[in-house]
Amino acid sequence: MKLASKGFTITFVNTESTHQRIAKAQSLKDDDNPFSHAEESGLDIHYARISDGFPLSFDRSANASQFMIGLTHVFQAHVDDFIENLVLSKPNPPVSCIITDKDLPSYCQDADPNETKYVFKCIEDAQKADIVIGNTVQELESSTILALQEQQPFYAIGPICPTNFTKKTISTNLLPATDYTNWLNSKQDGTVLYISFGSLVNLSKQDILEIAQGILISKVSFIWVLRHNILGSEERNILPLGFEEETAGRGLVVPWCSQLAVLSHPAVGGFLTHCGWNSILESVWCKVPMPHAVLVPLPLQGHITPFTHLAMKLASKGFTITFVNTESTHQQIAKAQSLKDDDNPFSHGQKCGLDIQYAKISDGFPLSFDWSANASQFVEDLPSYLQDADPSTVMHRFVFKCLEDAQKADFVIGNTVQELESSPISALQEKQPFYAIGPLFPTSFTKRTISTNLLPASDYTNWLNSKQDGTVLYISFGSLVNLSKQDILEIAQGILISKVEDWLCHGALN
Repeated sequence: MKLASKGFTITFVNTESTHQRIAKAQSLKDDDNPFSHAEESGLDIHYARISDGFPLSFDRSANASQFMIGLTHVFQAHVDDFIENLVLSKPNPPVSCIITDKDLPSYCQDADPNETKYVFKCIEDAQKADIVIGNTVQELESSTILALQEQQPFYAIGPICPTNFTKKTISTNLLPATDYTNWLNSKQDGTVLYISFGSLVNLSKQDILEIAQGILISKVSFIWVLRHNILGSEERNILPLGFEEETAGRGLVVPWCSQLAVLSHPAVGGFLTHCGWNSILESVWCKVPMPHAVLVPLPLQGHITPFTHLAMKLASKGFTITFVNTESTHQQIAKAQSLKDDDNPFSHGQKCGLDIQYAKISDGFPLSFDWSANASQFVEDLPSYLQDADPSTVMHRFVFKCLEDAQKADFVIGNTVQELESSPISALQEKQPFYAIGPLFPTSFTKRTISTNLLPASDYTNWLNSKQDGTVLYISFGSLVNLSKQDILEIAQGILISKVEDWLCHGALN
């Protein structure tokens, strides 16, 4: 539409299957042209349909992987035939450029190798193009755009969102959409949460139940787009019993809607999304914030590390993150990683497009205070030996304070696994909503972008590579535990007795 409004003659090539979905969603006849209103307005847009290589009866949503792989082998031939016939027909004006779309899904870092073949094919095809245009924004992905521009001409032309003229002349919905403007008009500005996971993503029933539980706890007004096939099946009754009755008046569960119409309404103040690129750009375009989480870990290695991984994972899902660290812990990180005092440990994550803000506060102690040697005066995890400790100790009082604070939370998340601690988790869930989200380990992306070590760390990979699989004993007592000299001597004696050929040990003797 934008090119046509600038004087271009456009031939828009759609697949038969996508055309059928548009026709069904918008109550068009099979031979109707979705661009007819634009043509009537004087724009020179021609519409054509070709096969994608699959029968119309093939379920592309339920068989997404098979469909994407098939596109690399079959669809191109149909496109080539169409372009050849179009050129031979000598249209006026002649074809001067071909603009094609190759999506590169972010999850492919850890995807099935069979599925990543599609990504590699996309990259190969893009390298043959005279220029590449991207539906992105310089300010969002400056380093990525710069890297691409070093390889070939690349232009960021996004966000490609409709103008008022476009919205009046053509609808792009592939599913039937209802107008919820009147309902939104009844809500105060910024009070409605919009929830949608796109037209393709499938969720599990457990995902649906947890989202529903979050909605019930939050008490916010909402519009939740729940496609009929979101489970990858035709199952209908997927919401918890009584959910719609309990949320009546403050929420709508709908099969589909016009996303831009909802996001641009002033009543919408938040967007819970699968972070598809179109959704992100539309949210930015409509100035609707996505979730913002403030993470405040206890200033200890055992808390900093999982919180860092949680921050990276949430940020990769579209959250804005504010990570709050203490001045003393920041100094440890800076010293361990040879950073300047004002450096941001998340800077590499930010360069990769993650929205992570970093803040430092005091922990209430002077920077010269030795918190390792005076742990009981500071803070500590919840160690098991406290069961037999004197309940009057500082540590016990701290534990009780932690439990009191946790009871005030809307819900509690734990870096644990259901299979490891099913009984404690069940007991906690009887008291308040508790979710086991562990183990919080770094993904390959996280490992490349941030280190969580509070102490200088050496790389022993080369030494380990020289050893046979399964022959090395790793010995470590964490970043805080202190041992006596007798402890060290007994461990050393055990190593001598065990005859373990190779071992790796680290720690500090205090």
